[in-house]
Amino acid sequence: MPWESSTYNDLITAGQNTLNPWKFGSDQNGMVPNANVWLKYTPFNQMGRSPITGPGGVRDDRQIMAEPVARYARDVTLKRPHDNRDMKQIALDYLTGYASDPFHCFENGRLTPLFKGDARRNITLRNHYYGGGESGTPNERAYYIQGGRPYEFVTANNPLRVQVPYGGAASDKPYFGTNQIDQDHAHQFPHWGSLMWQSPEFAMLGHKFGDQARLYLPWILNNAWGEAGEFASRGAAWKYMHAALAWKTGSSNSSRLYSRAEIMDWVVFDFESFFDAFWDSTPGFLNPPTNVSGGGNNAIFAGAQRFGPCLWNDDYGLWQHDFMIGYWMSALHAAEKLGFNQALRDASAKAKAVVDWLITMHQKRITGRINGGMQVNSRDIEYTMPLWTPQMIAAAGGNVSALPQTYAAVATAQGNSKAPSWDTWSGGSRDGQAMDQLLAGPSLLRDMGRTDSDLVTAETTALGYRQSKIDSETAKGAQNAGSGWFYYHQTTNNPPRKT
Repeated sequence: MPWESSTYNDLITAGQNTLNPWKFGSDQNGMVPNANVWLKYTPFNQMGRSPITGPGGVRDDRQIMAEPVARYARDVTLKRPHDNRDMKQIALDYLTGYASDPFHCFENGRLTPLFKGDARRNITLRNHYYGGGESGTPNERAYYIQGGRPYEFVTANNPLRVQVPYGGAASDKPYFGTNQIDQDHAHQFPHWGSLMWQSPEFAMLGHKFGDQARLYLPWILNNAWGEAGEFASRGAAWKYMHAALAWKTGSSNSSRLYSRAEIMDWVVFDFESFFDAFWDSTPGFLNPPTNVSGGGNNAIFAGAQRFGPCLWNDDYGLWQHDFMIGYWMSALHAAEKLGFNQALRDASAKAKAVVDWLITMHQKRITGRINGGMQVNSRDIEYTMPLWTPQMIAAAGGNVSALPQTYAAVATAQGNSKAPSWDTWSGGSRDGQAMDQLLAGPSLLRDMGRTDSDLVTAETTALGYRQSKIDSETAKGAQNAGSGWFYYHQTTNNPPRKT
């Protein structure tokens, strides 16, 4: 992405003249998608972040730390290879640019966090593209932001005609000018600027972004609809990361920031409620059923003991969405290093049990996959992983003991349909965010103090896989290295850097 506003032809020239010794991605096709965006802070410049609910826009910040910021944090002396510009300058302007994302609503004339003074305030959005805001939200709980489309009842009964950019007039997709990011894409974390440069303004922006995610659905794990799969869902992962950073940057003296006590109140209440409703319940994660004929939560409870974080739907059965789970792993690792996990442990015995269980769930998945389960085939796309299909459950009469108990057993059950190799599935390459997260996972867990022998084995294997791809891509030379693997690689999906 260029530093300043540029033209189509300027970008082509910049690619031809790049200082980066590795040239892949500097051709016309690689450069011109950035023709309308730039990195230098200017008012209303969003650095290519899409204001429309995903998918859409660049994904530099689709991780726990935006890419330019993560590059700088990993090496504060780094210059961008493309143009020799200091990564510090790019990171600072990128984080400052979050001021241009029009999320920052005022309430009663003040830019005060919406849940300040009332950590359990029961409000949700009502008129927005995604989220809990629907016609069923009662008036006393409704919070209105004029963005996105209205709910379906209004669309059907009182059509509103609004010009949609490049789409003509549409009754169901009005565009009001505010950003429309839902909790599943709530990966905006300007808080890092306050930790790097000791300025509260970045945290102020970050706390407001966290409010946006909470307005969609106010929980992290304790799903009010009775669904047990939040520990494998990205929206919950982003909210946990928001909570960790809001806690770290909290202040008891500011009207524009949450206090640490307010963040603790919200998260501890959520985790304790989850403990009672899903974890220590019967059936529950601690007391899983022996028969899962009905699927749903029972399948998740039983599957988690064997596979770690997992989800259920009636088509896939028990399954995993790899990169959503990877976001959780990243958030848990960052929260551990920030001290947030320990603060939760210290605050409540139930919260401690849940935090440690979450980490153990990820260790179970990561070690199970890497130590013998890398040939479980995906379905539809490389990051969706079926475990117990409805057909398998029916054939077993729902008896959990008659179903595959490990990832290796799942691969065996797939027979000739299992993945050809660790780095491919039946649809092609597994290069991507999900695999990068998986291979980094053992190192993240080791960095969190985990020492189990199966984890040590998994780390050795994962580092070997990773190095084999570094070697094979490097061997392609300066023009083509990166064309076959690391195509989507992000800085946060590396083993932690030790200095």
